Amino acid sequence: MPVRNGPCPCGSGRKYKNCCLKGAIATVIELRGGVELALRWLQKSYPDEIELALATGFFRSTTAAAMERARFMPAVGTNIMVNALEWLLAEGVLQVEQAAPPRASRTIDLVLGPGGPRLSSAQRAFLNDIANAPLRLYEVLDSTPGEGLLVKDLIEEGGPELWVEERLGSRQIVRWDVMAARAVAVEGRWWFAGALYLFPQQRAHGLLQAIRATVADARRQGDARVSGRVSRAIIDAWLDHLLAPVQVPTMVDQGTGEPLMLVTDHYEVLDWDALAAALEAQPDVEGDRGEGWTRFVELGGGMRRSLLAINIGQGTNRIEPFARTLRRADEGRRWLQGIAGTALRFLNRDVVDSRDAMARGGAAIPAPRAQDPLVGRSPQERTHVYQQVHEQIYRNWADEPIPLLGGRTPRESARTAAGREAVLRLLKEYESAEERRARGEGRGAVDFGFLWERVGIERSGAASGADRR
Repeated sequence: MPVRNGPCPCGSGRKYKNCCLKGAIATVIELRGGVELALRWLQKSYPDEIELALATGFFRSTTAAAMERARFMPAVGTNIMVNALEWLLAEGVLQVEQAAPPRASRTIDLVLGPGGPRLSSAQRAFLNDIANAPLRLYEVLDSTPGEGLLVKDLIEEGGPELWVEERLGSRQIVRWDVMAARAVAVEGRWWFAGALYLFPQQRAHGLLQAIRATVADARRQGDARVSGRVSRAIIDAWLDHLLAPVQVPTMVDQGTGEPLMLVTDHYEVLDWDALAAALEAQPDVEGDRGEGWTRFVELGGGMRRSLLAINIGQGTNRIEPFARTLRRADEGRRWLQGIAGTALRFLNRDVVDSRDAMARGGAAIPAPRAQDPLVGRSPQERTHVYQQVHEQIYRNWADEPIPLLGGRTPRESARTAAGREAVLRLLKEYESAEERRARGEGRGAVDFGFLWERVGIERSGAASGADRR
């Protein structure tokens, strides 16, 4: 397979990406234009039949309440209709009442049959390929933004890996994402037909187990419709995920993993001079009476985290220390009263669950009062600092109980096959989230290899895909 940045095999002397690959991209754009022509023709010729086919086919498991929620999510609704229309071409069946006699016809047969839209022979072949391409579940092993994805078929044990040209999707999709799509070959390269179905790691795991059970059952029964059953399972799970009622998540503090709370203590200041002297004598405290004070913990690499923000209160002679968790608030209260003594008198405490704040419209969570020490540094320097910080934050991760692991530690969980699989999914979630965050910040991603090593799990299935570009 030609290397993207290598010489083009046609002998032109140019890079492959600027020669034959460029021509292949233009070809695919033309072929996808045939998809648009086919859909416009169908909408003009069979509007009522399309509505019925989508309602009884693509959306057959979707409730009216879920469809109503989609009305208030325009971006989600657009994504759904893109996928629904591809399904209509690939798998849809229209009840053509005006035919004599009335009959059920595959959508693709109507498009490619007599009286269909005017298409080139290449466009007709491409549409036929889409109709014959099964909807498959893939895991992303590598992603190059603006170029493509290295994906692995998850449904078959030891399934094949494909390098797929995907210029737009690869800008948002990162390693370890799980997605479903129809892959078609054009001029010796793999492309996705258009529709993409993205799943969270945890949701994808359950779906994959259900699909494998469906495939095994179909083979035992000699059911040749296995592709349709797989497609149905993927579509139903995807729509259920996208259109489920919004659940406000339990937010956790990044440093401790504890539930994130908005905890504000209220004090009356009896002696400002004594309070200021006590705070300014602490080596881990910065600030003054005009702006308030912040107590920090050093994380290494020039990074630090706020433990307690001591804000100046609205009332006369008031301060309002703020912490992000109940434990930190309790520790901060003991510490503050210990150093300030009779300079303060505790009044009361306000506690707001972060989920309640979000439900009321997203009350802001105060950020640490510290200038970003990474401003002005190069992407490489920032990545190095983030690497140090993450290794510090996660230094005890392997031996700390994790709720997603049933309260067991990653090291304990990795001793069993099921637990090992759960730890693997968790590590992949960490890495995909960090990759997405790093892209948004214009830096390299933190390498979580130290976590994999601590629990004794190889990065099985991972590949650079460099030889496929």
